Amino acid sequence: MKKRPLCLACIGLMILIFLMKLAGVPLWGKPAGRSEIRSAVRTGETVHVTGQIQGREKTANAVRYYLNPSFLIVQNRQIPLHKIYIITQTDRIYPVGGILEVSGALEQPEEPGNPGQFHAREYYACQGIYYCMWGESLKLLKEPEHWLKEHMARLREKLTARTAELVPEKPAGILAAMLWGDRSLLEEESSLNFKFGSLYHILSISGSHISCLGMAVFRLTRRVFPGKVIPIAAAAACMGWYCLFTGAQAATVRAYIMFAAGLGARLLGRSYDMLCALALSGILILLEQPGYLFYSGFQLSFTAVLGIGLVSPAMLRLLPERKKPGSVFCRYRRKALESLVSCGAVWLTALPLSAFWFYEIPLWGVWMNLLLLPVMGPVMMLGLAGCVLGLFLPALGKTVLFLPALLLTGSEKLMEPLRFLPGGLWICGQPEIWQIGAVCAGLALLVFWLGRERKKIEKGRRLAAAGSLLLLWILLFARAAPEFSITALDVGQGDCLVLQTGEACFLVDGGSSSENRVGQYRILPYLKQQGISRIEGIFITHPDQDHINGILELLKAVGERQVQLSINRLLLPEWMRGKESEGELARAAGKAGIPIRYLKAGDRVRSGECAMEILWPEAGAEPAEGEENSASLVLKVRWKDFDALLTGDLEGEGEQELLGRLGPCEYLKVAHHGSGNSTGKEFLDAVRPEICVISVPEHSVYGHPHPEVLERIREAGGEIFTTGEQGAVRVTVENGRVRVRAFRGARQNNF
Repeated sequence: MKKRPLCLACIGLMILIFLMKLAGVPLWGKPAGRSEIRSAVRTGETVHVTGQIQGREKTANAVRYYLNPSFLIVQNRQIPLHKIYIITQTDRIYPVGGILEVSGALEQPEEPGNPGQFHAREYYACQGIYYCMWGESLKLLKEPEHWLKEHMARLREKLTARTAELVPEKPAGILAAMLWGDRSLLEEESSLNFKFGSLYHILSISGSHISCLGMAVFRLTRRVFPGKVIPIAAAAACMGWYCLFTGAQAATVRAYIMFAAGLGARLLGRSYDMLCALALSGILILLEQPGYLFYSGFQLSFTAVLGIGLVSPAMLRLLPERKKPGSVFCRYRRKALESLVSCGAVWLTALPLSAFWFYEIPLWGVWMNLLLLPVMGPVMMLGLAGCVLGLFLPALGKTVLFLPALLLTGSEKLMEPLRFLPGGLWICGQPEIWQIGAVCAGLALLVFWLGRERKKIEKGRRLAAAGSLLLLWILLFARAAPEFSITALDVGQGDCLVLQTGEACFLVDGGSSSENRVGQYRILPYLKQQGISRIEGIFITHPDQDHINGILELLKAVGERQVQLSINRLLLPEWMRGKESEGELARAAGKAGIPIRYLKAGDRVRSGECAMEILWPEAGAEPAEGEENSASLVLKVRWKDFDALLTGDLEGEGEQELLGRLGPCEYLKVAHHGSGNSTGKEFLDAVRPEICVISVPEHSVYGHPHPEVLERIREAGGEIFTTGEQGAVRVTVENGRVRVRAFRGARQNNF
């Protein structure tokens, strides 16, 4: 490191930013928390914001504008907001560089309510964006002074549209993402296949794009203009423009700075050092936006380069020494082995962060990268040439694009079977910070040791190194399952409970009437974050959409092999058998190969020491149309001396009928989101719960939970936890000790 002062400077800057973050020191660029801004966010009233359009993104049904700088207008005063994004569905497209006035409700990006849920507020804060707005009305106050950025945006949109005209739908979306960073055409299935193949990085503009295209420009220019200066200047200018053209994301900027450093070294006749170039790019990016240090894209991009420049050379030393030149087959075998070790080193280096951010890893990804990465260079070059030609000569562009489209289609077909193989996208759970630190430290020590070894590394030491890597792998993914836990997830206006007893997991309901795609964005991320890849059973209390639509998403995802999650059985109330309300669930379960079991009062489900007994409804019970709530499945869950009562949406007559079968319990899932017709005084006197959890949004449009219900619970001596205010509420039982933890607000109680 003494010979690399830039590396030391970069590490020092990262440590400084990290310590500032821990200390709560505002990083530069963050707007002050003015009272007017806080008031506008809190009240949700319509306000006016002005700002210069920095960028524009089109999606299937909306347009997103990024304003920077932007200002909140209060009584003709401009209060700085720094950077903000606006979402609108207006037909008119406003030019990049223009001054826009927007009216709407000022908001902060959403905070997660559950472990594993996407942290939108933190994600955007890393990029200097702290507020957002749904644009109710927009007005262009001033045309752009310089139209370069708008012309670039229009060209990007035109290239994407022309790609869709010249190429079949699937490869068109992949090409647009790969070449222009535009994912508006990318199909969900294609995105999924590339994730399973560990080639999703190809769909982001990064080092392979910049180096491949940049060197092509350099070589072509050098044929016309011999020498160094003009070809280097042309390559640097073209790639700088391409970086801006594709959105100048963190990975793209990092790749461009490193490419420019390589060109500078070539121009000056100096040697190029990858680690110094990486450190230079890190310093420049973090000085401009220090929040990128906590951004997953920045971390993974830099980690991949460390894998290439630091870990891979060390791992290659573990291979047996190259023998005297042999046959062509021996040489190719050696080259293939070196490529495999290099790919494995990069994959291994990025593994801790991949697991931390995404909770799943593609175990077959090394082989797919080894097989398909060499194809992507020609695909990129021919795709770029074909798309540009297609703007002027569509027939010629279509001809040139035939081969890239064919190669991309073939590559996707090769990756698709991974969805059916064990470990295609293994759900590993989220490692703890200390585990990541320990693994990174162990890997650094191993690399340091291999770098210090001057002699030939003998077989015994190679085995010791391999054993060390295996131990690091075990350390990274070691996690202790709780003895018993019940987690009420924050799903908005709906219900979802996750029961864990040792290694077994059960769900009770899963749906929402206030959150879109609750299965994909709230339930599944929690399961992945916890490392849950198998569900023993899913109980459905009744078929209201706010209890089942997320479960339907899970069943469809399993049936279509979108996730490597297994579900052993679906458990429904007996009265749903053959009913119309069962139809969609039965079809989705049938497609996924999941059997259905029907339950009635007296039935039991056991898992180890955990017993789940059905208390209601009775056999043969048939709820009247529109009265399914009173026939909700009611479960009594017993773990050793701990009892929990899970009531679905039980209310009214059903609650009265159940009174004679109830006894004291420690945990109550309050029925029907705390509505006034549920959880009566007689019911509470029979149950006498200590912990009462209500699944309800923070501001329920139905007025849940009802004040009278809250008062009745308090009078009965129960402590109330609501998912809207406190996020996911997890109750664990360990060694006879009951602990309640709220995800939001760090509330914790012992009972």
